[in-house]
Amino acid sequence: MKRCIIFFLKWPAPGEVKTRLAAQAGDEAAVGLARAMAEDMLDTFTWVEDTDILICATPKERLADFKDWLGEDRRYVAQRGPDLGRRMKNAFFTAFHQGYEQAVLLGSDIPDVHDDDIRQAFSHLENRQSCVLGPADDGGYWLIGFDAKGLMAEVFLEMDWGSDQVLKQTVRRLEFDERKVGYVTTRTDVDDLVDLRKVARGLKESSRTLKLARSVLD
Repeated sequence: MKRCIIFFLKWPAPGEVKTRLAAQAGDEAAVGLARAMAEDMLDTFTWVEDTDILICATPKERLADFKDWLGEDRRYVAQRGPDLGRRMKNAFFTAFHQGYEQAVLLGSDIPDVHDDDIRQAFSHLENRQSCVLGPADDGGYWLIGFDAKGLMAEVFLEMDWGSDQVLKQTVRRLEFDERKVGYVTTRTDVDDLVDLRKVARGLKESSRTLKLARSVLD
């Protein structure tokens, strides 16, 4: 089974990433935390066996910079589409066009993600679930996955992105189409200092994110 993790990543520039966190802790802290979270998550992904990592990066003009930052030996594709939903949909199409049979997609602000979360997500797909979701405690989701035969593009279109209704809307569309849905652990995506404090409690001592979080939260 050929499978991949689609890792959505935005170039960590001041004013472009973690804007709510930046408003509370400053641009330097927000950019540093964005970098640390991405690096910690990529370290975690390497423990997931027989799974490729596809870094889906934006903006495409910075692809060379992404390679300088994270390494030339990784797989990179540019995000394509006018909004989040279409970029996610296109990322799945790209992965399946490249021959992957299963793919899970997640963003770069879940520093406490476990390798077992990803294994469990793929296990749901292997057990004939049409879709797998990782609920976020703000009403959205931090992970979504499909197999190549079960991709449902409608869950990425005309959604209330950024609201607390995203998970409910997604599940409603999947169930209306009689899709089976599997779930993995509910987690927190880090948008502000409250989220950071909550997530920091579960981070390993070796975590880059934890070291920066302590300097910001103290």
